[in-house]
Amino acid sequence: MLVANGWALPAFYSSMDIEKIQVFLYVWAKGKKKTNRLGTFTSKDVNEFDWKMFYRKYSADITFKPGEDNGTVLMSNIF
Repeated sequence: MLVANGWALPAFYSSMDIEKIQVFLYVWAKGKKKTNRLGTFTSKDVNEFDWKMFYRKYSADITFKPGEDNGTVLMSNIF
C-alpha cells in the first residue's frame, strides 16, 4: 500500500520470487506518479556528488522544517 501510494520506495532482495518483484514494479509505476510523493523527488543521477550537502552536528537550536526540505531523494543502501 505504501509503495502503491508513493509513500515508500520499493526494495528488492535476492530471494524474492519474480511474482513479488513484478507486483512491486507494477504498483511503483503508479505510486511514483503521485504528486508530492517520493517518486516525483527521486533522483536518477547518482554519479554527481552534491558538494552543497554537509553534515551538521545535533543542536537544540536547529529545528527541522519539512516544508523547507525540498531536495531530491536518493535511495540509500538497504542491508
